[in-house]
Amino acid sequence: MGLKSRDHKILIERFRPTDRLTTGEAARLLNVEPDTVLKWVKKGKLLATRTAGGHHRIPVSALITMLSGEHWERCWEYFGPGQTIGHACLSCPYFLRETGAPARVLVISSDASIVLDLDADLKIVRDAYEASLAVEEFRPAIAVVEHAPFWEQLAADLAADPRIPGVRVMLAVPPGDPLLAGAPPPGIAGVVVTPFRLADLRARRDSAPCRARS
Repeated sequence: MGLKSRDHKILIERFRPTDRLTTGEAARLLNVEPDTVLKWVKKGKLLATRTAGGHHRIPVSALITMLSGEHWERCWEYFGPGQTIGHACLSCPYFLRETGAPARVLVISSDASIVLDLDADLKIVRDAYEASLAVEEFRPAIAVVEHAPFWEQLAADLAADPRIPGVRVMLAVPPGDPLLAGAPPPGIAGVVVTPFRLADLRARRDSAPCRARS
């Protein structure tokens, strides 16, 4: 199926390629039921990410790609040869892994000693306010939240931040913490023991939230 030129123009003018739509919004644009959109996502026909609450979000670039009948192996190729990639790519673990770039890591903790090694792609901040400022200029691919009061809200805010789609939010806990025994809390990509090394975090870049899978 192909996009009508009018519909294609509407998508281009109304949205940016990195904008994300709900399944309901995508369904209305395609004139189909939301369940149909979910089936496409599950079959790998349509790219999608998940929010901290588990809801699907459809990148506009993926919508145009599917409907225009064009298929790229990698999502950032949507922008075209020689064109500038978007901010979303700079904070995407899949893009960074495939291009060999180190993932930028943002650590939110009042104790900088929880990180054993430092490099140029690491930034440590003390609280949610500093984290919000850092996201704007640093564009992390991985955010590590220290297990402290109100960590759940901070983790949820980072996972849902539209400036860093695809960010992997991790929780840093002390040795022996009960959270190490079970599955990570909802919205958390993994739990690491403090102190930790950056290599331990980057080794977890083994999933591709913005790559189609069959």
